Amino acid sequence: MKRNTARFFAGLLLLILVSGCATSTSIKTRLVPGPELDRKSPIKVFKVDETVADSYEILGVVTATVESGMNRTSYLEDQRLKSLQEDASSMGADAIVGYYTNKILVNAEAKAYYWSSALAARIRREGQQPITPKANYMVVIPKGIINKVVDDKEKAVLLDNTARKCAQYVLARNGYYAIPIDEPTPDPIVTGFQDMDEAQLNKYGGPQADYILGTKFLEKAYFTVLLASSEGVTIESSLYSKSQKKATWQGTGWGRSTTGFIIS
Repeated sequence: MKRNTARFFAGLLLLILVSGCATSTSIKTRLVPGPELDRKSPIKVFKVDETVADSYEILGVVTATVESGMNRTSYLEDQRLKSLQEDASSMGADAIVGYYTNKILVNAEAKAYYWSSALAARIRREGQQPITPKANYMVVIPKGIINKVVDDKEKAVLLDNTARKCAQYVLARNGYYAIPIDEPTPDPIVTGFQDMDEAQLNKYGGPQADYILGTKFLEKAYFTVLLASSEGVTIESSLYSKSQKKATWQGTGWGRSTTGFIIS
């Protein structure tokens, strides 16, 4: 996992500073070594809320992203799905599981970021040699600790959802399968997770997820630049590993958003 603070949070809520035409990027993370296979084999698609009847083994993570100045419900979603299927097929998978799509809209830059992500899976067949992939491919993002900077419950939920969506996007761009979950982040973060037993930790993504990205909003400030009134928040985050029972990365950053124009 990258440990550069700027990689995660200087580019977390302020990630949307690039301009230009729509570009598409395909990210493939192999968890099991092997040759590059046929990219055109049929691939089943199981969405994130669907149950897969067969037992399966994870071969890798596949992600496709699009950056565009267009704000649409979805953008190039069919092409992104095709890219996921082809990348999964090249690993020897016959299905993608946990498939989801998402987007971030940044009004100040009139920029939209779309992405799709899934796990490349091989349905286990009788007599097939089992595989043991690395366990550090999945990151769960629980609800952040936010009540100290936002009193209004509705605004707190909005800010937390936005921050977690941005974190999910950054992680996806770096080849991880990241999903938000409804469990809370303990306070303090690291010792809170260390004090949990196995059953409590399994609520955070189950045995598939080794990493938990816990976030704490520390303080909020208001300021004015020219005619734009903005607000910012200091964010502290810890990437906790269940298997290592420690934080493998920690960082503090600053997020800002423009709230509107002032008259006087």
